[in-house]
Amino acid sequence: MVAGALWFIVFSLGCEKPEPIREYSISKALPTALKASDRMLAAIIPEGDQVWFYKLTGPKDAIEFAEGDIRKFIAAAKFADGQPQFGELPNDWVQETEKRPMRFATLLINTPSKQLELAISSLPKSGDWDEQVALNVNRWRGQMKLADSPDRWAGATELQLDQPTDPPSVWVDLEGEMSAGPTMSPFAGGNMPAAAPPVGSTAAAGATGAASAQKPEGGLKYDVPDGWRAGKMSMMRLAAFNIGPEDQAAELTIIQAGGDLRGNVDRWLGQVRGDTPPAEVVDAAMEAAEQLTVSGRDARRYYLSDGKGDESAGQMIDATIIPMSNEVSMFIKATGPAKTLLEQREAIASFLQSLQIPE
Repeated sequence: MVAGALWFIVFSLGCEKPEPIREYSISKALPTALKASDRMLAAIIPEGDQVWFYKLTGPKDAIEFAEGDIRKFIAAAKFADGQPQFGELPNDWVQETEKRPMRFATLLINTPSKQLELAISSLPKSGDWDEQVALNVNRWRGQMKLADSPDRWAGATELQLDQPTDPPSVWVDLEGEMSAGPTMSPFAGGNMPAAAPPVGSTAAAGATGAASAQKPEGGLKYDVPDGWRAGKMSMMRLAAFNIGPEDQAAELTIIQAGGDLRGNVDRWLGQVRGDTPPAEVVDAAMEAAEQLTVSGRDARRYYLSDGKGDESAGQMIDATIIPMSNEVSMFIKATGPAKTLLEQREAIASFLQSLQIPE
């Protein structure tokens, strides 16, 4: 019996099927929460016909160190004559005495790991409040390498101020990885010159088109060529015009933004060609750029067409890039029918010669 039982056990063990080998795919990508090394805090506060932006970005540990004072300082925001009133600053804070372009003020915050900059700037209030907020917050999300959010205010929350505002103020708290390059957005991170008054206002010629100087307070100054008409303004635009005949009008806009020269030229060529331009086409456009001086600054003017041979047909872009400071440039860009832009080439040149950019 013992031998039979032993044989049964051995037979049973020998017939048992081994566990199958299982394969697993393990992602090597770090979760976003672990990759996040930077943090951005920002407030969007409406005041009269302006919107004020308080914004700073830095390493998470530095932001965390100063967060309490930052929140308390912003919650107590007060305005007089349409401008922020700071009062006594927290310890280890100091207001930078040198004015920076496109900012109302810069507050320097000392922390053990890094000095932070709280940038304070403003823009005109424009359009729907929820839309204006979402545009800014989604742009900031892009700077932090985060995807756009479809949520109200792009995921931002209401900011409770000591003095409530209508519409409500907004608080932004983002964690991610700050993109290399400029952090100032043309409509969110910096204080742009005020938008140009519409043609026909007391600061401009009427729609009949007599050239006149426009000088928004603290902003750009320029002469409007005959026949140019006020264009559609937005939060990004410092000025906008419709130029040329009504039935074949082109649009000229002025914005301020970041980005390298070649990258912008490549993108613009793609817009007029409807494809991804070959590297040699971009190289040729870069080489053909007209070098000029605008408001005492070196600039380059690009004439970009669809490359189909007939320069007077199709669409064209006539764009001038003026490098500013902090890796930001001013873009004077006209887009529209090639025939119109060829006819308007001298008028655009005259406009560029008249342009005066505040220091």
